[in-house]
Amino acid sequence: MNPYKIILVEDEILAAQSIKKLLKDIELTDINIYSSGEEALKKIPQQQPDLIIMDIQLSGSLSGIDVVSELNKKNPFPVIFITAYTDNKTINKIIELKSYGFIPKPVDHTTFYFVIKTVLDRIQTDKLLTIKSNEIIEHKEQLEDIIEERTNSLISINQSLEKEILRRKEVEQELLYKTETMKDELDAAQQVQRSFLPEIPQCDFATISYRYTPAQALGGDYLSITPLQEGGIGIFVGDVSGHGVSAALITAMVKSISNRICRINGSHPAKYMNNLNQELISELNDETFLTAFYCVLNLKADENVSCRCSRGGHPAPILWRKNSKKIELIETWGLLLGCFEESEYKEEEIDLFSGDRLFIFTDGVNESQNKKREMFNHEGMIEILEPLCEENQSIDCVLDKIIEGAQNLRNDGPFQDDMLIIGIEIN
Repeated sequence: MNPYKIILVEDEILAAQSIKKLLKDIELTDINIYSSGEEALKKIPQQQPDLIIMDIQLSGSLSGIDVVSELNKKNPFPVIFITAYTDNKTINKIIELKSYGFIPKPVDHTTFYFVIKTVLDRIQTDKLLTIKSNEIIEHKEQLEDIIEERTNSLISINQSLEKEILRRKEVEQELLYKTETMKDELDAAQQVQRSFLPEIPQCDFATISYRYTPAQALGGDYLSITPLQEGGIGIFVGDVSGHGVSAALITAMVKSISNRICRINGSHPAKYMNNLNQELISELNDETFLTAFYCVLNLKADENVSCRCSRGGHPAPILWRKNSKKIELIETWGLLLGCFEESEYKEEEIDLFSGDRLFIFTDGVNESQNKKREMFNHEGMIEILEPLCEENQSIDCVLDKIIEGAQNLRNDGPFQDDMLIIGIEIN
């Protein structure tokens, strides 16, 4: 069993029981639950918990923010918030209280497990460091007494120094262990993000394949391929600004929001993008945005395929026409998502014929560059894919060659972005 003492402050009974079950699932059994801020403020100092899981919106006159503010005046406790409010004001207040952050509602089981485990590991690390720091202070005082009382006792001093060296080596070994633990946790986060990558559904009228290469351990590109209840397939490609852990967390939010919108407006690209933009405006800060392309593929009565699409600040997809051997760019206009409330996203319909190939990608592909700042661009992609398509090479072969070309260019270049590209060939 886990030795940690947990206090959960949550006024919704079902939510409290659900969270308690999640805690028990990770072997946390010493759990006390309080439903009001007043009760929590009274009980927490008495029980001295290792971690407080605090809802912000509580019954009674005190909010979770109020309770933690009062506790911090006398004896701060480790706390992590759970909240459905993720506006900038709330997040800034959580940061000011020096908490361990927050978990958004509704609580996702995988996210909850990962965050709670990480926080408890950090708390344990802080405790160990405090103990070791106190040992160092105590040992220093002992050395000063020895020097004062026995100035000629060189042998004793040398022995003490040897002990100190040994102790430092032990600390180094412990820090090495913690570093390895953090690496394991990062690997776990990678596995969670890899689970976001879609499986390619069965599609009789098209062959679909994709390639994804993050620039760091965690990335900000997102792809969904969704069979729609109304018929056809919805394909969403998004690119969150930034890189690493912060972009990956926003990607998880984009996944949740876009999946919900897809169930409502999955067959209507313009409505899909307009709804997504409005929701992201309330969720993202002023420095974060999303570029995106969404299209719906449907088999028409004449056996051709309809592609209805909408684009927001995203690189223009490349369309290769088999019959004419010509290249077209899909340049449906639209601004970045999550920035402007007044943005209106348009919808364009394109007919696709047997053998046509459509390539949708994030800017990590076409904006790959070398140390001279020379970019791959659409031209570099077209130079690779056009002859391969004319030779009727497989869609997988074309995707691999495009990624290879981008990587060859960026090998000696500056830091690069994530790369995601999806290829669609009409059967």
